[in-house]
Amino acid sequence: MLFKYLLLFLLIIPVSAHTNVSIFPSNQTVFINHNFTFQILVTPDQNTSGMQTNLIYNNSIINISNISDGGLFQNNVFFYPGLQNKSRIQNIVSVFSGRNSITKQGILANVTGKSNSEGVSYINLINTKLSTPNSVLIQNIVSNGSISVIYHYEDVTKDDKINIFDLMTVSRKMGICTCIEDVNRDGTINIFDIMM
Repeated sequence: MLFKYLLLFLLIIPVSAHTNVSIFPSNQTVFINHNFTFQILVTPDQNTSGMQTNLIYNNSIINISNISDGGLFQNNVFFYPGLQNKSRIQNIVSVFSGRNSITKQGILANVTGKSNSEGVSYINLINTKLSTPNSVLIQNIVSNGSISVIYHYEDVTKDDKINIFDLMTVSRKMGICTCIEDVNRDGTINIFDIMM
C-alpha cells in the first residue's frame, strides 16, 4: 500500500521544464551563390530578461553577412550582433533595459548570409546563457541546425549560369553515361534532361 502512495506521489511531482533555444528552420537547402536566412528562436519556460550565445558554422561553405535583432525583448533592449571571427560569431547579446522580462516565444536574432561552395554547414549555438530579471541563470536546451548547399542540377557546367553550354553538354552525353548530365536523376540521359 505504501508503494502505491509513493508511486502516486512521484507521478504528481511537476517535471522541471527547460527554455528551448533553436535554429529555425533547423535544416534547409540552398543553391551555390544564393542568399539564405534563419532565426534563433527562443521558447522560455520562465521570466527571461537576457540572453547571450555564440554561433559557429563552416565558413568554407557559407558566409554570414548580417545578424539583426529579432524583437524577442521588444523595444526596450540592448542588442549586440556579436563579433565575427572566421567561422564564429562571438557574443550575440540581447538584454532588456530595466527589470522587464518575457515569457512567450520569440526570435532573438535574424541571420542572413550567402552560400559559397557545395557541402553541408552545421549551424551550432554554443555557450548559450539566459537570465531571469534577478540575474539567475536559466537552464536551456539548444537545438542546432544545418544548411546544405547544392548546385542547380540544370547547371551541369557548374558556372552558376544555366545557358546554351549546359544544353550542349547534355546533348553530347545522350545515351552515354549516367552522371552529372542526368539532370532529372532518372538514370538515363535523354530528351527529358534537355527539356529541363
